[in-house]
Amino acid sequence: NFKAIHLNGLVSLHPFTVIIGRNGAGKSSVLEALQLVATACREDVVRAFDKFQGISDVINKKATPTRQYVGITTKWNVDDGRHQVDWAVQIGRANEDRLPFVLKEELTASGLPVIKTISKGRAATGQGARRVLFPKDPRRSKDVDSADTLAVAESVRHNPAEANGVVDALHSVREFWRGTVFLRLSPASLADGSPPKRKSFEPILGRFQPPTTAG
Repeated sequence: NFKAIHLNGLVSLHPFTVIIGRNGAGKSSVLEALQLVATACREDVVRAFDKFQGISDVINKKATPTRQYVGITTKWNVDDGRHQVDWAVQIGRANEDRLPFVLKEELTASGLPVIKTISKGRAATGQGARRVLFPKDPRRSKDVDSADTLAVAESVRHNPAEANGVVDALHSVREFWRGTVFLRLSPASLADGSPPKRKSFEPILGRFQPPTTAG
């Protein structure tokens, strides 16, 4: 339900992935959706939608009244395929102030719950979903109910020496979103050879313009 993307689709990502297509095919929507989630993981959900002036204008116009949210589902093979990690999040629109809020979030590692939604968020009030980190581990279990915070971004002590698949899964997902760069390049800037530039503290999504020359 994000911008030009109405129905679900599958996009395979590799360490270096290039998406090429005709105008209007949805390339920018895919990249902006990925960048949106990355920003929400590094900062928060509200700030992730700042560039769109909120969530209202990015929900696909074909979305039904009961599906007024944007969602993404990701799958990873972690530790050379020893663990399959599935993470899904839905970000809804609060009726009162139209701000984005976490509607639902789930993460599993090889079928074991790492993040579990106990109760979904409420659009009428903008109340975020109540989620639990490590619901099967009383030592690490932690409630997350902030409307604008993703549970996957919560700080959890990670010791690679510990053989704990669920902690490794959470760490892997968080580091993927925090460390991956999603860029949109125009053919004109590529042909011109202008050097890509980005802020040192976060990846940005933007169209690089060729330098202006006088004369």
